[in-house]
Amino acid sequence: MKKLEFECTLLSDVVLKSSSATEGFIDNLDYIPGAKFLGIAAKTLYNESDPLKTLAIFHSGETRFGDAHIVLKGKRTNKVPASWFYKKGESVGDEKYLHHNITTSIKEELSANGIQLKQAREGYFALNKYSVLESNFSIKSAYDSNNRKAKDSQMYGYFALPKGSKWIFTVDTKNEYAKEITDALIGRKRIGRSRSAEYGLIQIEKKIEQTEFVNEKIEAGELIIYADSNLCFYDEFGQNNLQPSVTNLGFPEDSKILWDKSQVRSRKYQTWNGKRYNRDADRMIIEKGSVFVIKTNSEINISTFENGIGANRNEGFGQILINPNFLQSNNEKLDLKLDKYEFENPNTEYFIEKGSKDELLKSFLQAKGKENNRVLTVDKIVNAFTKDNLSRFKDVSSSQWGQVRNYAKHAANEKVMMDLLFKKEIGYFMHGQSEHKWRAGNIRLILEDYLNNDVPKGSKIEFVQKLAAEMGKNSIKSKN
Repeated sequence: MKKLEFECTLLSDVVLKSSSATEGFIDNLDYIPGAKFLGIAAKTLYNESDPLKTLAIFHSGETRFGDAHIVLKGKRTNKVPASWFYKKGESVGDEKYLHHNITTSIKEELSANGIQLKQAREGYFALNKYSVLESNFSIKSAYDSNNRKAKDSQMYGYFALPKGSKWIFTVDTKNEYAKEITDALIGRKRIGRSRSAEYGLIQIEKKIEQTEFVNEKIEAGELIIYADSNLCFYDEFGQNNLQPSVTNLGFPEDSKILWDKSQVRSRKYQTWNGKRYNRDADRMIIEKGSVFVIKTNSEINISTFENGIGANRNEGFGQILINPNFLQSNNEKLDLKLDKYEFENPNTEYFIEKGSKDELLKSFLQAKGKENNRVLTVDKIVNAFTKDNLSRFKDVSSSQWGQVRNYAKHAANEKVMMDLLFKKEIGYFMHGQSEHKWRAGNIRLILEDYLNNDVPKGSKIEFVQKLAAEMGKNSIKSKN
């Protein structure tokens, strides 16, 4: 069995939710599930024509895609254990108490001194550092493609893992599949929600590869089992089981779980299967960081747990640590001082390789630039005409300018618009009750001459619309 370690850098914010629901407040995950990396590998390696290989990599539990945890000082972190307690008003970095070492007399003493203990539930730690990763928040709006604007009543917010952060995960697999899995994982990939928008771009790089030989034995007695990943168990009827037996945990039947010393947290776990484009069945899981205390009467070999425990091990479930040093102490207090580490969000830049659609994108951007310049030119011409001729058009009302704008708005082309405004028989400026106002001072001739000589071809309709709007506003101001 080989253990492959990878580093994952977020090139953009990544949205990972604890639920597949699309409405209401949903907690954001503070880790990257192994199922995401399994999905990346499956996109390349899942081959139904080679069932033995496909089963071995994706369904047997022999290949395990671990969860990615945030990196602190170059080291993969662990979830803060649920057995850590600290004084209310302080933080997890301060003096800590181990739940399984707190006796009744210690509880009474703490209560007599007015000390209340609070369970550690958030954050990750490594070495002498810990951190609670802050998610980035942004508000977005759904897009109405028909009207080319934001959809009404369609605002929503995203909490996302921050761009620039680094994460480490491992993949345990047989030697024969190590290279194929590595090739499928490394490179730029996308995970999480809104992958087609601005979210979810990551870079995966291989760090180390090692062969594990675990043959350590632990003496009988009280053992502390730390859930280094989520755990999932089923009973004989195929139902989720949140109170696993000692055999579920991989221990002999004569062992006993000391529930009063254990700290177990659970939640609903929902998944989305991208291969089938559908949801999988919901699971009830025991969360990572949970702690079991087990009393066993026989010696335990660590190699028994090499492949993990429980179900869904291919997604990184079932990883445990036995008697880790951060849960060991001779008394109720843990001698482990942790300093809070504040993450910085570096402005990570990345470059996209040249592709076959680059010329199309380039021509689009050039056309967009020309259009922006044309609009800017029209605005300048409108401002210049308004400044030079505002006094000449002072007797034209805002409603009359509204009529001019309406003609321009519904004209099929520039010639039609000029006819609707200036043609002798039908032109708006040439007949009707307001004709004398457009005739006075030859203002209709001034406007016609300006359109023919100073406004670029292809911009006349837009010029008249903007001019009518601007003149109408000035007409209202002059009356007030």
